[in-house]
Amino acid sequence: MKSSFDGLFCRKSLADTGIIGDEPISSWTGPDMIFHTPVDNHQAFFKTDASYDSDPNQRVQGDRDNTLYVRARKLGSGAEEGHFYAYATEASLVLLPEHWRDNPVNDASGREGSRLPRTGSGQVVVGEEPLLFRPSVSNTHYCLVGRIVTASKPNPIPTVVAWEGLIRWARESPNVCYRNLFLENNTGTSWSTLKRVANMENRPRKGLLTVETGPKVLAGTKVWVTCPRLGLDVSWTIERGDPGRVVRVDLLPRFDDFLEVRAVSPGPWSRGASVMVEFHLSTIPEDNLAEYAVPAATLIARGFEHVPDKQELIVQAGAITVVLR
Repeated sequence: MKSSFDGLFCRKSLADTGIIGDEPISSWTGPDMIFHTPVDNHQAFFKTDASYDSDPNQRVQGDRDNTLYVRARKLGSGAEEGHFYAYATEASLVLLPEHWRDNPVNDASGREGSRLPRTGSGQVVVGEEPLLFRPSVSNTHYCLVGRIVTASKPNPIPTVVAWEGLIRWARESPNVCYRNLFLENNTGTSWSTLKRVANMENRPRKGLLTVETGPKVLAGTKVWVTCPRLGLDVSWTIERGDPGRVVRVDLLPRFDDFLEVRAVSPGPWSRGASVMVEFHLSTIPEDNLAEYAVPAATLIARGFEHVPDKQELIVQAGAITVVLR
């Protein structure tokens, strides 16, 4: 049952209002973790209505420290203070805590996260100190995880042993948010990336992988999805108006490895060309995750034509959008 959150809240997208269970796990556009050139009086700058109602994030640079500002809004009654922690990891379709928990983003003094001063109901608060993030690998893609800790809601990082634990923590925690970071700048005609995918359970799980190309990807572009350990080797050529493909994925028990998504364009990549990869976990009506599930037929409404089983129940478990240039 959905309910309103009472505490310091960070958004998963601009549309997120803090209703517990209302935000899809694949919303990786958290506007309360903001990369921006240094700002004087940042606590005032990022708490204005104009700033909070927008996403002022700037592109991350791969060869330098990038300044990261964090903010939150106090929902519910009373006043509260807390601490905003941020973590970074290379791109993962299944963002397990073990992938990012040991990679905190620190401030200039080496302290983890940023203190959120005491703030009243309905007010926006900005972290006291900005954080600094220098990517260890250039021309790639990162995921950023945000976690707010307060005295009343300590929000511990979970130890995930089943899909239900991962998806419920992501969807039912308005004090957790995510952001994709893009460092791509491909000036040629080919592109390749490794995306981590995992199954933390001791049993095999089925799922669907969707690979969606943006409108600025040229017709005639060929796309491959491969993973030798999963026996996955699929390719197709993009036609005009073709959004992409749905690919069946059978995850082995305790699987944790990378799949490769590769594309070759008939011409140089256009500015803004993008590829979006999503992982949808298959489930059944009797499963506790069924409350979040939708029929696979919903993918047809998005333009996908090659859906293996339209009645199959699927739950969004992760997504990555990569801007190629």
